[in-house]
Amino acid sequence: MNLLLILIFFISIICSTFLFVLVIPSFRKEVSIIRAGVFGVVAYFFISIITSVVLFSFDVFSIGKNAIITFALIAIGMGISFIKLKTKPLKALKFNRKECIFFVAIVLVVLLLSGEKFGFFGMGQDQGVYQTKAIELIYGNNTNELDIYYPLKTLNEEDFEYYRDEMGKLQGYYLIGQVNPAVPDFENGGETRLRGVYHGISTWPAILALFGEMFGVDHMQDCQTLFFICFLMLTFYILENLKVKTIVEA
Repeated sequence: MNLLLILIFFISIICSTFLFVLVIPSFRKEVSIIRAGVFGVVAYFFISIITSVVLFSFDVFSIGKNAIITFALIAIGMGISFIKLKTKPLKALKFNRKECIFFVAIVLVVLLLSGEKFGFFGMGQDQGVYQTKAIELIYGNNTNELDIYYPLKTLNEEDFEYYRDEMGKLQGYYLIGQVNPAVPDFENGGETRLRGVYHGISTWPAILALFGEMFGVDHMQDCQTLFFICFLMLTFYILENLKVKTIVEA
């Protein structure tokens, strides 16, 4: 558990929520803390993903660096909004009973349905590859391309060939220059012939790694519970804007 990262994360969420307390009145007559909170959480992860894209593009990603830059961007946005809106009176937060009931119901149902996660999957399917990449990030292996030197240094030629053949059977780990992901090409892979990349886009492992660093590897997938709640609340807001009947919203 990384207490400093947890502190940065929650301060970022609070700042992002306050940002929408400032911004929402430009579009709606009333502001609720639940609506601002939902949009604040969504905005946080949106900014975090965009930031991680840039960091991965320049191969300089780290969990802490991504969290700090995300916080800085949110703080800048909050500052700009505060300066632009300072001449307008800050609208009071309203209590929307229906929204509150839906929010509490959604949280309870989501916790009941998805509070228990399926745990760690191996490299045989996408979700396992993403989890493996996330664990690499948690332990500081942040480079886009991985190279494995210790077998080359410690094994004799025969054992190394066996080790390399077994590496080639991994699903989701592609040697550099490998044309067909299903067929390992040992002419590639750099000096060690083991240099490669994990399958998939690294932004999802970055989010998993953030939660894993904060709450432990066993809990890195709990971010999906938060996403599920936000998804259902955003759906509720869309249906509300469409003036759908309450029973249909439910």
